[in-house]
Amino acid sequence: MKLNDELLSRITGNAMELGVIIALIDTGFLSPYLKKNEAFRLFGRANIERWTRSSLIAVRKDGSNSAAWRLDRLEIETLIRAIAIEAAINSASSPGLQSHLSEE
Repeated sequence: MKLNDELLSRITGNAMELGVIIALIDTGFLSPYLKKNEAFRLFGRANIERWTRSSLIAVRKDGSNSAAWRLDRLEIETLIRAIAIEAAINSASSPGLQSHLSEE
């Protein structure tokens, strides 16, 4: 497969966005973890629930049974970029990871 300029630009743009997020997390400007409600608000409840059910992102608990759970921000951001890159590469007839993103 040959990458055209638009596709290469999309891939590079997603990689740069992810790099900025990593830098913001490393410097303390962004929290590395999100609480469930914050993740729902930022990325959509349906998406977060689907991704956790599909084991595309992992839920981390701070303690035992009743402990609040949190999600790794970088894990979610990486998944979103992977979905965007796949959408740019694949045709609409091949759902792949695109089926893991709902339109809310």
